[in-house]
Amino acid sequence: MSRTKAEVESGIFAPSHEMKALRPFFLVGIGGAGMSALARLLKGRGMEVEGTDSTPSNETLLLQELGIEVRIGHSGEGITRRHQVVLSDAIDLDASPEYAAAKKVGCPVFRRSQLLGWLLKGKRVIAVTGSHGKTTTTGMVAAGLRAAGLDPLIIVGAEVPEFGASVIDGKGDLAVVEACEAFESYRDIDPHIVIVTNLEPDHLDYHEDFPQLLASVRRFAQKVKSGGAVLFCHEDAGACAVAEGIAEAVPYTLFDWTSRLEETSDEPVDAYGLAIPGRYAALDAAAALSAIQRVTPELEKAIQAIREFRGAERRLQVRREGPITVVDDYAHHPTEIQASIEALRQRYPERRMVLVFQPHLFTRTRDQLHGFVEALGLADSVVLTDIYPAREDPHPWDQLGPDR
Repeated sequence: MSRTKAEVESGIFAPSHEMKALRPFFLVGIGGAGMSALARLLKGRGMEVEGTDSTPSNETLLLQELGIEVRIGHSGEGITRRHQVVLSDAIDLDASPEYAAAKKVGCPVFRRSQLLGWLLKGKRVIAVTGSHGKTTTTGMVAAGLRAAGLDPLIIVGAEVPEFGASVIDGKGDLAVVEACEAFESYRDIDPHIVIVTNLEPDHLDYHEDFPQLLASVRRFAQKVKSGGAVLFCHEDAGACAVAEGIAEAVPYTLFDWTSRLEETSDEPVDAYGLAIPGRYAALDAAAALSAIQRVTPELEKAIQAIREFRGAERRLQVRREGPITVVDDYAHHPTEIQASIEALRQRYPERRMVLVFQPHLFTRTRDQLHGFVEALGLADSVVLTDIYPAREDPHPWDQLGPDR
């Protein structure tokens, strides 16, 4: 069971200004995608970092190869008063021996979003949030900026093959960050530009209901100051609700599959010829170009990079091409599944589609059950596996399963 919003706001975490570069960092849940990226940044900047995770993985092995001490199995062993402990959003405080040890020895405890905000200090941050398309959009922005000759700090939610990494500590004044709404990972970021790809009910184990989720994303968007921008998809009702009444809000949309900006002061930006299929990819490209043109005049090189962008790890990733083509995709929400199926139908119009789906989280499966039924029905055949519990305890959910 992950932390609730009430726990995050209860004052149990130290204020961010107490975070110090000279104190060793102890990251709990260090093998997760979000935490491992920050561990890499800390190590690359010459800081002491170690941590724990429940199970070994490729990511924990890679961290160990970088010289980061990773202990498998949660334990408070080794935590001293010198440390500053950073907790993954997936950690249950009541069951965390690391949290108990930190409180016992009196060292400060921080949430992950505080460390993220601390690492981004001094950067002009382009933050990408929304229910779907964050990783692809973030990767497109990063690829475009790099092609334009800029050197941004990059944090993406999955490895981008063009970069060979999910995190790059660029030395320029820009940062491009995937800002997930799940646990308000953006709450300690001061953004220059916010991209809102879309917004639907999700992560309601944390936000409780959609109005709370909407209010959270709006609070983040409202942090954008004059001279920045809140770029939102004009085709999505949730994104429009986020942007309502915000002076810096600028819509983007598609006209006849030409990606361009809905602004009278700017020329349309043609984005035909994307390597990634589907309308959602075109919308992601529109958002990326809208952000890029606000920080660099080198648009031609950026546009070419976005046209050639082939996506991130497990985002419609072709694992095998042939009589039987295998595509790996991270879609775990009904809207994402529908978009992925439609994109694959566009790419392989004559092929039979067998979809193997592993539901992610019991709460999401319960809350989106009817949507899953409708989306999965778009495939020709479906193989349904057991639910992947991730951060959730499976025992209260015996009524959910592929045979029920």
